[in-house]
Amino acid sequence: MTEGGRYQEIIRETQWRLECGGYIASLFFNLPVSVAFDPSLYNLHPSPSCPTPEPSRNHLFPIPSLAQSLVPQQMSLVPNPAVPAPPPAPAPIALGWEKWDFDEVLRAFLNNQVNPPTREFAEEERQDMILASRGLHRQAWELVTRKRELPVTEHSSINNSIAQRLYQRKILLWKIFPINRLPPEILSNVFRFISWTTSQPDLGDQLRCTLTSVCHYWRVVAISDATLWNAVWIRDTPPHHRSFTYLERAGDAPLDVRINDPNSAGQEPESKYDGEVMMGIMNRLIPKLPQIRMLIIIVTEWPAALAVLDRLRQAVRDGLHPGIFKRFEMHRIGEPYVWLGRGYTPEEHRIPMALLNGVAPALDYVCINGVQLDWDASPLSNLTTLDVRRMSLESCPSLERFRDILRDCPRLYKLALDGAGPKWHADVIVYPDPIIMPALEIVIFGDISVSYALFVASQFIAPHCQDLTMLNMSGEDYGPLLSLITGRYSEVKVLTLYSFDIPAGTTMHILVNWLRSMPDLRYLKFARSSSRILQALVEDPRRYDGNRYAVHPLQNTPEGPNVICPKLDIIEWQSVSPQHIIDFGFGRRRIGVPLKKTYINEEWIKRLPKEYIPRLHQVAPFHMLSSGQDSPEERGLMQLYRSKR
Repeated sequence: MTEGGRYQEIIRETQWRLECGGYIASLFFNLPVSVAFDPSLYNLHPSPSCPTPEPSRNHLFPIPSLAQSLVPQQMSLVPNPAVPAPPPAPAPIALGWEKWDFDEVLRAFLNNQVNPPTREFAEEERQDMILASRGLHRQAWELVTRKRELPVTEHSSINNSIAQRLYQRKILLWKIFPINRLPPEILSNVFRFISWTTSQPDLGDQLRCTLTSVCHYWRVVAISDATLWNAVWIRDTPPHHRSFTYLERAGDAPLDVRINDPNSAGQEPESKYDGEVMMGIMNRLIPKLPQIRMLIIIVTEWPAALAVLDRLRQAVRDGLHPGIFKRFEMHRIGEPYVWLGRGYTPEEHRIPMALLNGVAPALDYVCINGVQLDWDASPLSNLTTLDVRRMSLESCPSLERFRDILRDCPRLYKLALDGAGPKWHADVIVYPDPIIMPALEIVIFGDISVSYALFVASQFIAPHCQDLTMLNMSGEDYGPLLSLITGRYSEVKVLTLYSFDIPAGTTMHILVNWLRSMPDLRYLKFARSSSRILQALVEDPRRYDGNRYAVHPLQNTPEGPNVICPKLDIIEWQSVSPQHIIDFGFGRRRIGVPLKKTYINEEWIKRLPKEYIPRLHQVAPFHMLSSGQDSPEERGLMQLYRSKR
C-alpha cells in the first residue's frame, strides 16, 4: 500500500472507530446526544463539490476539538474539489471487539459523569463491585471463546456483547480505584506524567495548579515533590508571586528557568522588564545558582539583558559555583544592535562581560542573540551547540578566538551564525586552512553578505552535516558562496532555504553543480526563495558536465539516473507562488522522481487560493504543519542518522 493510501485508511478507520465508539457509548452508557463526528470538520476549504456528509445517528463528542485531536497533524486536511467525493467506504471486514477498545470512548464517557463520591466506598460496596468486575471479565472472555465457534456473519453482534462487558468493567474499576491509597511516591509519578507530557507550557502550568486543588492529600503530595516545580517560567508582572512560589517549591531540585519579558509576547510596552525589574528577579534567582541547569532569557531592552549577565558574573565572583549549568540562552529581541541611550549604571556595563565569570564546567549549549560578551574570558569549550545572532561587527569574537572555540569543541553538533560570526577584515585575502568538524550535523548561515559568507564558510568544513540552512540572504549574487560550498556538504539530507535569492545573473551551472553535490538530499524546506532553485532541481545534469566555469569538482556524486538529488521526495513550503510548486512537482514526476508528500504551514494554507488546490493535489498529497513544528519525516531523518553513529 502507498503512503498516501495508508493515510486515507487512517482517516476511514478513525471515522469508523469514532462511530463504533459512539454506538457503544450511547447504547451502553446512555450518553446525552451532542455533536456527531463529522469529517467535514477537517476541511479547511469546503467546496460545493465536496458536500458535508449527513449527520450520523451516532453521537459522541461534545466538542469537535476532541475528535480532531485523533487525526495526526501531518494528515492531509485539504479536500480536492475537482474530484467527486468517493462513495462511503465499506464496513471493515472481520474486525474484532479489540478495535473498539480505545481510550477516547472511555474518556468521552467519563467527561459526562459526575465525580465519584468524596467518601470512600464501604468495604462491602467495594467487594461487590470487585466481584462484579471479575464477573464481567469472565463473561467477556467466555464470549471470545464462543465467537471462535460461530460463523463470521454473527461476529458483529457478539462483538457488541464483548465490548459492552469490557467497558462496564472499566467503569467499575474507575469508580473503585483507590488512588488516594497509593503511596506518595507513586502518586507523585502520576502527577509528573500528567504535567510533563504536554508540549504547551501554559497547559503544564495549569495542570500543576489543578493538581494542588483537588484535595488536601493531593496538595500535600504535589507541593512536597520538588521535581514537579523545577521548570520555572517567569513571565508574570512584578512582584512575580506565582513564579517565586514555584521557585520555592522546587527546593533543592535542579532548575530549568526561563525568563520571558511580557513585552516579547506582544503585551503592552509598559509590561516589559527594565533593568530594575530584572535585577529584582535575579536577586531571587542567584542564591539557587548551584541548582540551575538551564537558563533562557528573552527580553526587549539592553538594561534587562545586561542585568542578567552582571548578576551571574558577580554571583560566581562571590563564590557560588554553577556546577550543573548546562544551557544558557540570551535573546535581546529589541533594536538596535548598539545601545545609544543614556549611560549604564554602573558604567562598567559598557565593557563586555564574561559569561558566568568564565566558570561553567558543565556548559554545553550557548545561544547569544543581540548582546555582547567578553568572548576571550567566557567558558566556551566542549560545547554541543553554539548559536550566535544579531551582533554588531565590533561585538563579535576575533577570528583567532572563533577558531579556538571550534577547535575546543570537538563534540559541536549545531553551529548557527545568523547576522554574526568572527570579526572580518576586508583587506585579508588569504585565510587559514579550514577546521574539520566531524561531529557537526546542523549548520545555519543567515543574514550575511556574500563577502562575509565566503569568509565565514571558509573557516570550517562539516563533512557529516545532515541539515543545512541558509536564510535572509538576498540582494546580492550568492553564486560564489554556492561554488565554495559545492562538494563540502555531500551528506546533507535536509536543506532549508528561507529568503534565499538567486538573481538571474547567477548561471544555472552553479546551481546545478551545488545541488548535484548533495545526492542524499531528501527533504527541502523552501520559503520566499528564488524559483530558479526549483528549476535547477528538474534540470538534466548532463547538460552541465565539464562546464569550464565550474569552480570545484563534484564529490561523491552517485552513478545512476541523470537526476539531481534523486532521493528528494518531500518539500515543505510557504510564501511561494503555488504555481512554482506545481511546476516543480510535475517536473520531478517527468524525470522519474515524483514527490511523495508536500507540507504547508497552517497560516499560509489559509491564504492559499482555492483554484490551485486541484493541481496541488495532483502533484502530491499535501499536509498541514503548525508554526515551528517539525514533520515526522524531518525528525526521522535526523534520528536515523544519530542511531547509526
